[in-house]
Amino acid sequence: MSSYNDYDGEPITGSYHFLTEILRQEWGFKGYVVSDSEAVEFISTKHQVANGYEDAVAQAVNAGLNIRTHFTPPADFILPLRSAVKKGKISQETLNQRVAEILRVKFWLGLFDNPYRGDEKRAGQIVHSPEHQQLALEAARQSLVLLKNEHQTLPLSKSIRSVAVIGPNADERQQLICRYGPANAHITSIYEGIKKMLPQADVVYKKGCDIIDPHFPERSANDGRSHRGGKGSGSYRNGIRRKRTYRKRRQVTHFIGLARQTERITQKNLPIRQTSGIGND
Repeated sequence: MSSYNDYDGEPITGSYHFLTEILRQEWGFKGYVVSDSEAVEFISTKHQVANGYEDAVAQAVNAGLNIRTHFTPPADFILPLRSAVKKGKISQETLNQRVAEILRVKFWLGLFDNPYRGDEKRAGQIVHSPEHQQLALEAARQSLVLLKNEHQTLPLSKSIRSVAVIGPNADERQQLICRYGPANAHITSIYEGIKKMLPQADVVYKKGCDIIDPHFPERSANDGRSHRGGKGSGSYRNGIRRKRTYRKRRQVTHFIGLARQTERITQKNLPIRQTSGIGND
């Protein structure tokens, strides 16, 4: 799957250098390339290096893209593709090559002899197996980076009497299960995990704030100053001062008061100053 980003001003999804010269010629890749959702459209709408969607389609296919992915009807891609071929923006040779690269994988997998490969019963034995869960746990541990550990806060001492867990993602479950991950996964939130790790401590949770407030990203949640240089209890954008809402001020005041009553404060996706704890991630 080609990525959304560009490199030195050239979108990866429309880059012959990345999708053909590097991926196929240098690395010897024999599969096919799929776009991320709406990445082809972004060549013209976001990166703005193509004059309209048809040119974006031509740029992507000529670069080495085989399959376009998006949550819209196939005709949205096929019709401009046909038009680009008809106008000579994509040669018949290139089109044949892109189709052949897809068919090669299907022949290699034996899909024309048996399109429904695999054992669905075996899938239930593999997904969430203890071996895979242990591997996922180890991968998660190795991916963590500790940037700061004031006063040797970590690891948390078993003798801690009280911990405040604050942040909109600290007790989140629903957003951790989606089409990008396995179904029916057992979710342990950060709040639940800390409670299990410190059964003798008084572990309390407060949301603290929303993930994105009405004025994001113009205002800093720390002190109300605008990222564009405004000062005071609100933020400035286009000459208009936006004050913090009463609800937001109340949330911040509440969790600061709670933090002062506990020995340790743990934050999850919550920018706040002057805290001794695990910090933001």
